[in-house]
Amino acid sequence: MTAPYFREFYDIKEKLTGKFDKCISYDSFFDPQTCPAIFPYTETLIAEAKGNPVLQCCRSFGRVTPLKEQFGGTHILLWRDPVNQWLSYQINDYFDATSLAIINAQNPPVIIQRLRQEIGFNEVHAENVQSEFAAFSEASLDAGQKYLIFYGLWLYHLLENQPLCEAEINLDMLSRSEEYVAGKTTGNYSVKIITKST
Repeated sequence: MTAPYFREFYDIKEKLTGKFDKCISYDSFFDPQTCPAIFPYTETLIAEAKGNPVLQCCRSFGRVTPLKEQFGGTHILLWRDPVNQWLSYQINDYFDATSLAIINAQNPPVIIQRLRQEIGFNEVHAENVQSEFAAFSEASLDAGQKYLIFYGLWLYHLLENQPLCEAEINLDMLSRSEEYVAGKTTGNYSVKIITKST
C-alpha cells in the first residue's frame, strides 16, 4: 500500500467525469432506484480497476442487495463491536453528521422511519451535501439520541447484511487474536489479512 488514499479515483478521473451525482452518497442510501447514476458510476469503477476490483463501501450497507444483483461479486461484511466503534466516532462531530445524512436518505426502511420519529428528525434536502452537512452539524441532539442513531444503524447493518455476504471480518478480532487472523476462511473464500506495521 504505497499510494495515497483515493489515488485510484485520481487515476481514472477523466473516466468518472460527469458520472458522479449528489444522490449517490446519501440520498439513495437505502434505495438506489432513486438515483440511476449509481449503477454507471459503479460500473466505471469496476471496469477501470487494475486487477481484481475491490470496492470498499462504507456508504453502501443500505444497498447491498441491489448492488449484488447488478454486479455480482463476493461481498465481505466488515464489522466492529458497537462500543469500540462508538468510541472511535467521538474524535469529532463528523460521524454524528454522517449518521444524520444516512437517516435522511430517501425511502428509508421502516426501522429507520421509526428511528426518525423517536428522535424527532426533520429531513433536510439541499442542492449539495455540504449544505445538508451544515444543517446536520447544527442539529440539537443529546448523547442518548446520538447513540440511538448510531446503534440503530449499526444493528441494521449487521442484521440486514450478514445473510447477504459470503464472508465476514470482525475488525476488533484482527488486533486481538492471531488465531482469528490465521484462520479467517469462510466457505470457499479465503480472506488474506494484510496488516500494516507502524
